[in-house]
Amino acid sequence: GRIDAAVKHQREAVGLAPANPQLYCNLATGLQLQGHLQEALAACDKALELEPGLPAAITRQAGILERQGRFQAAVEKLGPLLQDDTVDSGVALAFARISSHVDKMADGIALLEGQLAFGNLTDRRKDKMHKLLAKLYDSCGDYERAFSHNVSAHALRDARFDPDSHDAEVAAI
Repeated sequence: GRIDAAVKHQREAVGLAPANPQLYCNLATGLQLQGHLQEALAACDKALELEPGLPAAITRQAGILERQGRFQAAVEKLGPLLQDDTVDSGVALAFARISSHVDKMADGIALLEGQLAFGNLTDRRKDKMHKLLAKLYDSCGDYERAFSHNVSAHALRDARFDPDSHDAEVAAI
């Protein structure tokens, strides 16, 4: 929650390793959280100069464009990454989030359903996808599927909670 401190350290990291594109992506995330959207886009551009086609930089740019209400530009940014045989799960989430704003909700749903069926995903990523699918299905009136994905998301969250570990952590505090 200490975004200003994080951005300060991210800037220092970029200064120490200016050839590392991931550091620019991290900086862009912090800048976006601060509301410095143009500077965040510039950090993504620098990451893409260093590693063209970097999914993390492109999805961050799409997220910034989405926040600016530039939904079509965000989809265009993601477009080349959606042509791959194997779409990155972060790209799939970014596209699906934007899909309802550009009349491509069915495509967003299909992409996420495919990711869940065939992707090698972490539980956290599955949770995000189930929650987004619940929202998308709810928006198009398919309440049964929305409910099913909500149940799946909650099951993943429940599976991650370990009460003994939680008790030990609280006792240590």
